[in-house]
Parts: sequence; C-alpha cells; structure tokens
Amino acid sequence: MIGNARPTQATIFSILALLVAIFALYLGTMAYSFAVMAVSILLSAFWLWSGRGLKPFKTVLVLNQVTGIALIALIAYRKIVHPYEDFTLTLSGIALVGNVLVGGPLLALIAIPLLPKLSNGKPLGDWFNTQPLHKQSN
Repeated sequence: MIGNARPTQATIFSILALLVAIFALYLGTMAYSFAVMAVSILLSAFWLWSGRGLKPFKTVLVLNQVTGIALIALIAYRKIVHPYEDFTLTLSGIALVGNVLVGGPLLALIAIPLLPKLSNGKPLGDWFNTQPLHKQSN
C-alpha cells in the first residue's frame, strides 16, 4: 500500500455501513433497539473508514455472525436443543440481545462479503496495517 491512500473497498463499505446506520437510526425512532444497532454499525464504519482498530472491528464482525447463526439455530431447532420452552426462549433472547449489540442483521449483510477481504495481503487488510494508532509528534 503506497502512502495512506484509502482503498476503494474501504470507501464503498464505509459509505454502505453509514447508509445502513442511518436506516437503523430511522427504525430506532420506532424501536430503541435499532438505535443501539445503529451505534454499533457507526462505530464499525468509523473503524473501516479510518483504517484503525482491525482487532475490535474483526471481533465485532465475527461476533455478529456467530450470534446470528446461534439465534437462527436456536429458533429452528428449539425442540431438539432443549425440550423446555422457557429455557429455549431464554437462550434465544440472549442470542438476540448479543446480535443487536454487535450490529444485528443489518451489519451481517455487510460482514459477509467484508470478512474474507480483511486478511493480510489484501487491500483492506493492508489498509488496517498501515494506519498508525496515533499521530507522531515531531
């Protein structure tokens, strides 16, 4: 990566995340959980735009995928996982809250194509590795 030129992928995904966050904020006027989701998406968009915080950014994306899969699996196979309805609903609720805290299904749409592009040697992986954590003073 030459200098600090922002890759096109970082620009596209950051703008897409910003638009998704604005949509989530609009939905947050009707249900407050979408506002929490929007804050998480905005934070992810900032990390991607600035090229800083690869570790927390990847952690949020992976947690988003894991909690989403857990939520789907618990709802789909609730009778197999545990025959007691109350316990299964409690587990599903925990997975739902966890998923909302890390961006919910709106961030999942962006995370699916984004995660493979974050490895070293790819433009987005290199973008995160070239950004200093703080500005150096002379």
